[in-house]
Amino acid sequence: VMRRPKQTMQVSGLVRKPGQFELPPDQELHLLDAIALAGGLTTEFADKVIIVRNANRGQESIMIRASLNKAKRDHQENIALGVG
Repeated sequence: VMRRPKQTMQVSGLVRKPGQFELPPDQELHLLDAIALAGGLTTEFADKVIIVRNANRGQESIMIRASLNKAKRDHQENIALGVG
């Protein structure tokens, strides 16, 4: 069996433990999961999130604006995250 390289994502901003986190190999990770991995928010007033998706080579990254409050109320707003 070949080892799978670690796939990671970065969480920064108003979270208790910002840093790089490994993505689980067999399940999707969503916006609220990433906030939980980073120890939760440092302030209850934080709501706006920017998700940066890496684009193909030579293209600019894609910025997705999201709301934590909406993600808590509507599972479709709890965006699935990916590597990077």
